[in-house]
Parts: sequence; C-alpha cells; structure tokens
Amino acid sequence: SWTPNGVGQIGQPGDTAAINRWDVGSVDGAALLTVSNSVLNTPPNAPNQGYIDGGGNKVSTDPAITNFPNFAGQYDSKISVVQMRTYFRFRPSAILSVDLPDNALGDYHLNVPSPAQAMGKNPPDGGVKVTNDVDNRARPAPPTATDAGAHQAGGQQP
Repeated sequence: SWTPNGVGQIGQPGDTAAINRWDVGSVDGAALLTVSNSVLNTPPNAPNQGYIDGGGNKVSTDPAITNFPNFAGQYDSKISVVQMRTYFRFRPSAILSVDLPDNALGDYHLNVPSPAQAMGKNPPDGGVKVTNDVDNRARPAPPTATDAGAHQAGGQQP
C-alpha cells in the first residue's frame, strides 16, 4: 500500500498484514486436499486454508516461524518501489521492482536439523525406490526413511 513516505506493507519493515504463506488448498475453498507426510505451517482447520490430514504430517502453528522446514535459503517475497525517471508523457510514475538474489526462488536444500529429516515415506514393496536425490547424493536404502523433499539434508548444491 502507498504511504506518505512511499510504499508500505508487502513484506517491508513494519508490515502490519503479514504475507500469507499458503501451504495447500484450493483458491475458493470448494475442495479439501488430503495431505500426508508433509512439513506445514498451517493446521488442517486453518480458515480458507484447510486440508484433510492424511497422517504423518509435522505442523508448526507458531506465526514467528516462517521457515519451519529449515531450508538453506527461503524465497524472499519483499518488493521495492523505485521512481522511473524517463516517462515519455512526463508524468510521475513508479516501477515495482524485485531485487533478485542468486537464489531468486529460494534454496530448498535442508539445513540440519530439519523436521523433514527421515520423514520421507518409502514406497511399498515392489515400488520404485529412489536411490539419489536431485543433486545425485545417495539416499538411504529402505527401511531407513529418506528425507522428505527433493534434497537429502547435509549438503549444498554440488
């Protein structure tokens, strides 16, 4: 929102309406998804964000914790407003700008400790077993549980 001093809110310091970090659900609330073996920041009965708990979930309802899975680098949702100096009609204007760091969309490698460690669900007997993570790091063999997500904890990108 605009203030006498420029832009306010949208993740800026002093934001009185925190960014809604929506885990799962449908936009209009017409359907509920069944979620299992996941790390979430909202409980199943959250208003407009409900879901059916399929079991095996780890949930943090502490609003101060925005990186419950303990990712290496969380997606930064802040924006800046900058003046545009050249506008062909000579009218005041502004541009919304997002300062994009090297990990613009976040770094979803798991830091240790993480609630996602050893939380992955092994496939049933006869199912395809994933032996490596997305970075080609070895995952433990069943019956040891792998880490939930695409990355095994304990390392950064190779």
